[in-house]
Parts: sequence; structure tokens; C-alpha cells
Amino acid sequence: MLNAEGEDIHMPTSSNLRIGQRLVRYRKQAGIDQADLAKAAGISQPTYSRLERGETQATLPHIYLIATALDVRPDAIIGRQDQEERVLCSARTDGGPCDMAAMKQRLLDYLEASSYLTEMGY
Repeated sequence: MLNAEGEDIHMPTSSNLRIGQRLVRYRKQAGIDQADLAKAAGISQPTYSRLERGETQATLPHIYLIATALDVRPDAIIGRQDQEERVLCSARTDGGPCDMAAMKQRLLDYLEASSYLTEMGY
């Protein structure tokens, strides 16, 4: 089905929904509303809203424009599931959520330990 702007609108797919969830998360982290982000990205607000709801498939130009407006990498919006799972796993030791500062500290501790063990010949 096409909307008035000629865009294909369909039922949300799991992939579109995951991208939409990431868009919401990054937009809220930036402290910006949909209208301002759409304007900054050069797309219409209704189109952006449909992207967040997963009703429209994000094109590469959409992703690039939105990522640029949010100052994030396009692959952060697309999401690499294996990468996300590795980051989440490294951030937790007890199965619970972990804030970014704690995750960074754990990663730094790991790198320091790895360097030490390498120097010791292990």
C-alpha cells in the first residue's frame, strides 16, 4: 500500500520494529523530538514517525540522514545483533543491567589484565 507521499506502508516487520526501537532510543538520548529530528535529517515528520513505528522500511538514505542528524554511526541504527549481544554480555557479570560507566571500567580492566598477562608470557 502506498501513502500520499508515494511511500510503501505495510505491517511492521521484526526488523523494522528493531530499527524503530533504536531510532526512539537514540532520539531520546539526544533529547530531540520527532519533528526536530525529521527536519534535521531532511525527511518529513510523518515519514520519520512511521520509521519509528516500524511501518515503513528504512532505506539506506534514511538511515544515513538520520544517523548524521543524531551524530551516531549508521550501523548503530541498523544494529548488528551479534555485536549488541557481545556488548551486553561484557557489561554484565550478574545477569542484571549495567550502566555505560561500569561497562567501560570492566572493559578497561579486561584490557589491562590482558596486557599484563601478555607481558608475563601467558
